[in-house]
Amino acid sequence: MSDVENNKLIPRYHKEAFFKKIGKKYKEIKTQWQEFAKKEVSENAGRFMDLNNKKEVAKHHFENLFSQAFISMKNHLKDDGLLVTYYAHTNPDSWANLLEAGWKRAKLTITRALPLTTESKTNIVSRGKLSLDTSIIAVWKKKELKDKALITSLLPKLREKGRETAELLIKHGQHDLDLLYGVMAGILEEITQYNEIVSPEGKLTTKDILDKYVYPITIYSIIDAISKEKEGILKISSKPALFYTTYKILFGSKTLGSGDLILLNISTGIDKRAAVDYKLIKEESKGYTLNSPDLIKELNNKYLYQFLIEKGINPTNPEIETSIDILHLLEFYAFAYPMDAFKSKLEELKNKYPTEVDEAINIAKLINKYYESVFKGLYTGKKDSEIDKLLQKDKIYELYLIRRLVRFLEGKAF
Repeated sequence: MSDVENNKLIPRYHKEAFFKKIGKKYKEIKTQWQEFAKKEVSENAGRFMDLNNKKEVAKHHFENLFSQAFISMKNHLKDDGLLVTYYAHTNPDSWANLLEAGWKRAKLTITRALPLTTESKTNIVSRGKLSLDTSIIAVWKKKELKDKALITSLLPKLREKGRETAELLIKHGQHDLDLLYGVMAGILEEITQYNEIVSPEGKLTTKDILDKYVYPITIYSIIDAISKEKEGILKISSKPALFYTTYKILFGSKTLGSGDLILLNISTGIDKRAAVDYKLIKEESKGYTLNSPDLIKELNNKYLYQFLIEKGINPTNPEIETSIDILHLLEFYAFAYPMDAFKSKLEELKNKYPTEVDEAINIAKLINKYYESVFKGLYTGKKDSEIDKLLQKDKIYELYLIRRLVRFLEGKAF
């Protein structure tokens, strides 16, 4: 570590790591972490233990250094050069930090962004714990940014960009979290073309742009891309329906932690407590799970009936609260009753809950269409009866029930 020169102790190797030069002399530093910790781009509050508001200071410290890093990279970038960043954080606050540093402060624009899955692939509709660990590779460029845009005027363009991105990603086999973050990144490509995004009320913070516009548009864009039919878009508008459908598409029957639900909560307008109250999710020891027929012990009339009763739905004389209640009721009718009896029950529900029935049917068609795309390898070359047996064997009960329901709606007897 040290050497002697002219009878004086001097550093031999990495001077800056072990010694600090004060005037003409070198003074040995106490520990590396004490000297260099605050130079690390980190939000670790332990770096500021001597302060009462250490968490707040650490947050601002991180944001400042993160922005300085982007500005420094921009200054070393050729005018026609590309800056490629790998960002492994996928919670909403992290996205706000990335955009604030790269777009707002360094004035760079995202020209391309791609999702990269950093977990081993598993069956996306099977049960188990899931974390949002898809990362994003973003390509940034120096570019003359457009002055400013009014968000209300930009919304149709953002939704169209999101839908086109979703269609492209689905076509190339992207699904679940890859699809979610890929579409979000595509929308951000459009957002970062402008120097500033404002609302009729005034300036929007980066967090406002993400929470109020980017995240919800991402979800609607995915649904637009999946639900596109000859007669138009399959409309899903109620918050419970949007929450349930989005969960089913992105996470299947995986269990999510409280933190993992945040993006879903922001995007659909339903927080986890409301989702539990609506009986859309169930709270378990390891987190929250979609409250669907996938939770039943085995697929038969007894357990399906019991599932509905536990949700507060009496199949004989139902009183429903959401279109998801209708969806589960129709799944039961299509499973337990013959075609004529199913049609009779469907008409009764239509007369009593016309809006909810229409939405429930749209949800069933959308989920069925999405998984036909995801499970191309499973479906191709197989008869419906063979696919149904595979789904039941793997205990992917709700997808089986939805396939059956869609066929009943089309007038195809089982």
